[in-house]
Amino acid sequence: MQAQVNEAERPAAIPCPGRTPASLEKAATGRALWIFTATLICAYLYLQTFIVPHVPILQRDDQITFVVNAVRMLRGEMIYKDFYQYTPPGTDLIYFALFKMFGVRAWIASIVVFLLGMSAFWICYAIAARMMTRASACLAAAMFTVFVFGSMLNGTHHWYSALLIMSAALSLLARRTRARLASAGALVALASFFTQTRALSLVALLVFVAWESRRRRAGWRGALKREASLLAGFAAAFVVLNLYYLRHAGLAAMFNHQVVALSRSAFTLNSYLLGFPSVPPWYLAGRAAGFVLVYLLVPASYICSCAWLIRKRGLNYSTQDERLLLLSLLGLALFLEVLPAPNWVRLFPISMPAIILAVRPLTGEGKARLFIRRSLWAGTAIVGLLSVISAQTRPRHILKLPIGSVVVYGDDTAVKLTELATRTKPGDYFFQAAWLDVYFPLQLRNPSYVEALSPSATPGQLKDVIGALEEHQVRYVLWSARLDTGSNGSDGLSPMRRYLREHYRVVERFAPGEDLWERTIDLPAPSQPAQGP
Repeated sequence: MQAQVNEAERPAAIPCPGRTPASLEKAATGRALWIFTATLICAYLYLQTFIVPHVPILQRDDQITFVVNAVRMLRGEMIYKDFYQYTPPGTDLIYFALFKMFGVRAWIASIVVFLLGMSAFWICYAIAARMMTRASACLAAAMFTVFVFGSMLNGTHHWYSALLIMSAALSLLARRTRARLASAGALVALASFFTQTRALSLVALLVFVAWESRRRRAGWRGALKREASLLAGFAAAFVVLNLYYLRHAGLAAMFNHQVVALSRSAFTLNSYLLGFPSVPPWYLAGRAAGFVLVYLLVPASYICSCAWLIRKRGLNYSTQDERLLLLSLLGLALFLEVLPAPNWVRLFPISMPAIILAVRPLTGEGKARLFIRRSLWAGTAIVGLLSVISAQTRPRHILKLPIGSVVVYGDDTAVKLTELATRTKPGDYFFQAAWLDVYFPLQLRNPSYVEALSPSATPGQLKDVIGALEEHQVRYVLWSARLDTGSNGSDGLSPMRRYLREHYRVVERFAPGEDLWERTIDLPAPSQPAQGP
């Protein structure tokens, strides 16, 4: 008590430690740098997703699956019952809610990518700022946004879940009260509502809480209460989020889609370098740099950090060491979750801890550290500038489609969408066999439960597709040549090819290797030339 009185009665003329003019000036400089960097990142992301002044770039990557599913939900279809999906419904619901509020417009898909990028920048900065100076935190956040997020620009479910896991880490970096532990558990459950393979992240948090309780001699009862708070937050949020779909789709359907189907389609070790540009053109310099950065740092940063902490053997652990351990455990758990299929679509979103842990040792004085930081700033700025110049100046087409005006790169895609737009109208049934990137821009409807076919399609999937084509008398089918190549499982598509030959004819060929088939039933037969005597 006396110490508190003395502290309160300290003369005002004596400056408080940590609030010296030099430290205040440094903090102000850090805030100014953050505002400047955030402004540049905002411009960078906008110019990557929109063409000046405000024409959205058509999004056609992994996120298109969730966009198409959201449109199907908008028409009254139920996930897991009316159409196939092996991920939880979180990402589909994001696009569904936005389409419900603003209509099915092209700019929504682009603005989602923009907002995801800004969220990634802010979360990365907020975590890094608790472990290093604000200037270094700005560097880590800028590197992650430009090299990693900017290499994908994809509103896929992996980004939502990874950012929610990092939000859980952020909530625990300052304090680990029971309320914060419960909120962290709820955030992990919410992350699992986007990507179901997030159980190891919860385990990592449980391990950290147990370690911290033991280190602080909280006793086994105190440790159990803290663990129970984390688990209770997770369980309550998990039940609330999934209750509606458990009631309407059923437990069996959710298990078959989220567990059984996932194990068949998602875990492939041979996809480690999926997406890596073999000879990247200049406008993919950012993607190539992102690949090198991520594949070198993950999981090396986690292993090195954990090894350094183990070497200390718990002696004289500081608050920063505890934060370092928490981030390393979560990063390692995220890496182990994607290890069965560590392609870039899965690896990039979970690399935020690795970037932060790699930049952290560069904080501090010294000519070498200063040179490295300046070099990284220069590299980030150059790659970001090249990406923006590429997005704004590459040859492109501006098309007026049912979802509004959009920018399309590549002559082949523009020709295909333009031709299909003249042959169809919004709401028509149409089946794209190999992918699903024409449904959204042209507002066409997939008649089948199956989203697309592959050379390993099952007889049940083929039966469903053929049945849907017959039931709705679908006029057009877009077939890709890649369904005919190479795989031993390609013979499984023979019934589909035979059905096409019997009921459809090729009326248009698009590059590269796509044929548009039109239904021949009820069409007049071609006239036969008169036979001579």
